[in-house]
Amino acid sequence: MRPKSKYKWVAKLLNRVPPRAKTKNTIKTKPAVKPRRPVRLKLKLKIKLKFRSKSKSSGASDEEETNASKVKKVTKGPDKHKIGSYGAIAIFRALRVNRTLLSLCLEYVAIDDSAMSALAAALRVNTALTHLSLVGNRIGAAGARDLADALEDSPDSMLIDLNLRDNRLGAQGAEELGRALRENETLTQCDFSWNQMGPQAALGLLSALRDNFALRELCVYGRDLAKDGTHYLANLDYDSAKRIVVALRHVNESFAVVRLSGARAVLPIDKMKTSRWIHLVDRELVELDGLVIAGLIPRNNMLLSLDLHDNPGLRRAAVLELLSVIRCCPTLRDVDLTNTGLFPEAGESVGELVGVNSTLETIKLHETVFSVQQLRGNRRAGEVPEVMAFSVASKHFLDRWILAKCLAVNRLTQEVNELRLPATSSSTKSAALVGVAANEKDHRDLITVNVCGRPLELYEVAFLGKKMLHHLHLGRVALNSCMLDGAAARALADGVRNHATLHTLELENNPLGPTGGQALAECLAVSSALTYLNLSWTQLGDDGVMAFREALERNKSIERLDLRGNELRVRGVVALAEGLRRTATLRELHLQWNTVSPAGAEALAVALEVNQSLTLLDIEHHTMGARGAAAFASTLARNKHLEHLNMCGTDSDDALDAGPGIGSKQAQRVAEALTNSNRSLRILHIGANRIDADAAARFGELLKFNTSLVALDLSRSGLDAKKAPRFFACLSVNKTLERLNLAYNRIGNEGLVACTRALETNRTLRELNLAYNGMTEEPLAVLAAKLHAPKRPITPTLEWLCLTGNSMTERTRQEFLALPQNVIAIELQDKGDEETEDVDV
Repeated sequence: MRPKSKYKWVAKLLNRVPPRAKTKNTIKTKPAVKPRRPVRLKLKLKIKLKFRSKSKSSGASDEEETNASKVKKVTKGPDKHKIGSYGAIAIFRALRVNRTLLSLCLEYVAIDDSAMSALAAALRVNTALTHLSLVGNRIGAAGARDLADALEDSPDSMLIDLNLRDNRLGAQGAEELGRALRENETLTQCDFSWNQMGPQAALGLLSALRDNFALRELCVYGRDLAKDGTHYLANLDYDSAKRIVVALRHVNESFAVVRLSGARAVLPIDKMKTSRWIHLVDRELVELDGLVIAGLIPRNNMLLSLDLHDNPGLRRAAVLELLSVIRCCPTLRDVDLTNTGLFPEAGESVGELVGVNSTLETIKLHETVFSVQQLRGNRRAGEVPEVMAFSVASKHFLDRWILAKCLAVNRLTQEVNELRLPATSSSTKSAALVGVAANEKDHRDLITVNVCGRPLELYEVAFLGKKMLHHLHLGRVALNSCMLDGAAARALADGVRNHATLHTLELENNPLGPTGGQALAECLAVSSALTYLNLSWTQLGDDGVMAFREALERNKSIERLDLRGNELRVRGVVALAEGLRRTATLRELHLQWNTVSPAGAEALAVALEVNQSLTLLDIEHHTMGARGAAAFASTLARNKHLEHLNMCGTDSDDALDAGPGIGSKQAQRVAEALTNSNRSLRILHIGANRIDADAAARFGELLKFNTSLVALDLSRSGLDAKKAPRFFACLSVNKTLERLNLAYNRIGNEGLVACTRALETNRTLRELNLAYNGMTEEPLAVLAAKLHAPKRPITPTLEWLCLTGNSMTERTRQEFLALPQNVIAIELQDKGDEETEDVDV
């Protein structure tokens, strides 16, 4: 059938193009006119379609990338705006004589099988065309057969790129094209996606690559709607993964890229076989792609790094298969599977697969990068175990399992389980263990395990107690904010009780309750290695600390005990005081934010008269009143060992929340004791205790004679402008004080003038806090000028000065901020205010 007349212009246009001229025989008759160069045409006929269905979004690059199903295109009325098969036949006939056209694109122009015989005839004789795109037409199995015949028997063809995406090839058409690929020697890129081929047909195409030495890229993805509209036909499915791997293993080395699930899901087959690094980040890979990768990487004998993060389509089966084949990759060192769509149920399997791996170095599934061999205890000969600290979020369930499973097979843990210490110390290993146990202060070779900040289940804590805490070289365990209850504390105590090297146990901010406190007290009573126990904010109550009375008496190693914020009242504090009387090792006792009442304060004061080991006692936010303070004043006159005492009251300005404090009278008694008899106390915090100006000035007299005090806190103590000059006059002659806190007093401008004068004489003060003291511009400007002076009259030892909450101009403020930070640090604003300003900006 002859083509319609309206398409004759196409054939005429192609026939008019002159053949390529031979430049060697060209005779230049006119020098001014250049010879005509051969013309190469690129013909592209694309017709815009109007669809009844929803069109794809402007941001998408390919419709098959973003849509789960293929939208069937339906035109309005007859195809009067498409060239159709008749027009295509005219173009294909012109190709038989054309020698210049390189690329032909006929997309969505309603070409069917009837035009393929003309195309086949053209391809057999055409030697110029290299790129042919027939996307979105109606080419079926018959047309594919004609095209395959031409591709199979076209020795002069130069076609290298064939795009038949979104046609109707089907399984039979794919079989025909597979036959052509076995014989064709020119095609390097083929796109047969979205063609309703089915898994068997797609596998046939992949199998054909075994005999093809030219093809480098093949696309066979797609998930079309069946003709009856009831289900979807996927070119490849999950069950085809093993056969795909077999087919790809046997393709020739020239084959490079395959797309099995989407346009962006590019699998570099050549790199998977030979490259040292495989990075497929954010490629929209699905489970099928992951299984194919897992089947190919064991053949790579040089692979060092595998990075597949940000591919949520890689589900459980794919990731587990990837982790399984890692065992077969002795060279693989680093794996990144962040955001790969695993579920909590896969946690144990993931942990086991990673835990038993003997070659993998690092793996990342969420935010934490795990050093697998370090966790497993595999070290080189002669290496000392390093500190291992992990902070895993509670939502990162996979990281938690990996950590637990790796530590379960830790080599040192296994050595501990098999170790039997002989009675004598002749054994080298035994002698080394005894040496570590004897020298409790040498903790350089001990391991630290820090898993703070993530909730632990009871079985995980039991695992830690039985396995990890039996580690020979374990020195510190930190489980702060892990939501441990009483049962978890008891399970943990079983592992700590007889540990030979564990010196630090931190359980801060866990709801242990009275049961947990009793369990840890019993553990402390028999432990011979524990030196620091942190149980702050663990809701122990009085019942939870009653057992510490006996534990402190029996224990011979504990040095620091932290019980802050445990709602202790009279019974609990008295019990601790009785234990304090009998211990000979405890050096620090922290009881802040507990109700240290007058009776409790008296009990602690009596214990301090007997105890000779305690150097630090912290009872901040107490409620002892004048009665308890009187007991402490008497004790300070006789105690010769206490070095640090924190007896600050409440720092609240609310009268309803403010504690009774110790009052001015008892504060003066404390000052007298430190002036006349006590020579051991070096640090004293006595602020916020309802002290008036006279009592505060009395501490100034203390500075005149005391030679041991290096830090004094008198914040919120009522020191005013009248008594401040007297106080600072005494400071000017002091030769030992290094830190002074006078925040929230009322020294005013007169006090600042006296302070500036004292700083010109004093040569020891390093830190001074004058925040919120009602000072204004003039004396502050004078102080700034003296700090800027070339020969600074202010003491050169001053390193930190706080002037927050005082009134000054912007110029003076900038003068303070211009001071070199390496000389003196100036603080002019609260940290909370600074953060608020940053947010506002």
